[in-house]
Amino acid sequence: MKELLDSMPENIYPAISEYAKILLPAFFTYLVTRYTLTRPRKYQIKEKQFNLVYLPLYLLTLQYISESNRNVKDNISIYIKKVDKLIYKNYPYVYPKTLKLFKSLKIEASKSQMNIYFIANFEYQVAKDYTALKKELGYPSDSIITYIKHLNLLDKLIFFINLMTGGLLLYSTANFFLALFNGQISELFVSLFSLAFCAFIFYIFYLIKKH
Repeated sequence: MKELLDSMPENIYPAISEYAKILLPAFFTYLVTRYTLTRPRKYQIKEKQFNLVYLPLYLLTLQYISESNRNVKDNISIYIKKVDKLIYKNYPYVYPKTLKLFKSLKIEASKSQMNIYFIANFEYQVAKDYTALKKELGYPSDSIITYIKHLNLLDKLIFFINLMTGGLLLYSTANFFLALFNGQISELFVSLFSLAFCAFIFYIFYLIKKH
């Protein structure tokens, strides 16, 4: 990388810097505008997800298969029928992970000896999605510390890695603009690499959480 930068004519650096000063702010403005325009629609979808799916699903889970319920195994068939009906009516608003875990739960429930892990796993995911939507929509909810405490080990790990990656992203962004306006091309490429790496990490963990 260093050899490539050293081989470039020095008079090309100011030209690259000037083009970057024009194109990059325009690109960031496009991203901000797109986010601003799509945010109301996403909010409406999340509101429907909460009201139509995850609030009633959370209440059904508490009623029929919560750990405090002594008749979980007796209630599981009723619970599955009610959740099936709920999902069928509101399918577009259900997270793919919910569908996947519910499918596994139904398969396990059909066995003569059911593994309680599948119930606990589905209950955890329902509670997590319900809490996250509730917080995003501005309803009264637990603090971020309480929310983290209730996460399982994998989700805690993902949260802290995302937190560290977010810090690196902010640092790389600030470093990128400093290099841009000072005409430091080598630093500019290092910052771009860091930004691309952070975006890749966020995408990988997004896929993990989704599946």
